[in-house]
Amino acid sequence: LLGHYAEPNPLHVRALAIRSQCIGNNEGNFTEAHLLAEKSLEMARNIGDKQSEAFSLSILAGFMLLQGSVSEAIPLLEQSLAIYRALGDKVGQATTIDWLSINNLDLERATAYAQEGLDLCRELGDLAGVASILTTLARLTYIRGDDLSSPAPWLEEVLSLARQLGDQVREEEALITYGNLAYWQ
Repeated sequence: LLGHYAEPNPLHVRALAIRSQCIGNNEGNFTEAHLLAEKSLEMARNIGDKQSEAFSLSILAGFMLLQGSVSEAIPLLEQSLAIYRALGDKVGQATTIDWLSINNLDLERATAYAQEGLDLCRELGDLAGVASILTTLARLTYIRGDDLSSPAPWLEEVLSLARQLGDQVREEEALITYGNLAYWQ
């Protein structure tokens, strides 16, 4: 797909960003993946494609998160979120908010993002997203040292959704979170 375009266009930019994901996730070559994500972001900005810009920002931030650069990734995710909001792209917002709630260094902001993301996922009918964010909210509860009994209904919902979706990973995450809550109690 990348070889079919002599000049940048939105499809070329997205393909480049996805290629960077493949190189990073499948090959573990974060240096090359990071460079391709930066190139896709630059191309998106050069052609004025806001949708691709938001997508490229989130891909680039994802690599930063995987490399432990949370403080550098958060501003990129927030830029991506701002663009998705301006475009009215609720799916893009939900995905970006999920990253922000999991990886934010500010627990209060992370919790606010998680609540917003939960509302969006429920509105969109994204059951996997609901399960993911409920698990994040439960984790944030014990990290902050809040009432440790309050996340139990969330985790019950996660278990129910995970079983409904046949999603063993989410089910395992909920059970691990239950274990952590029990430990801290």
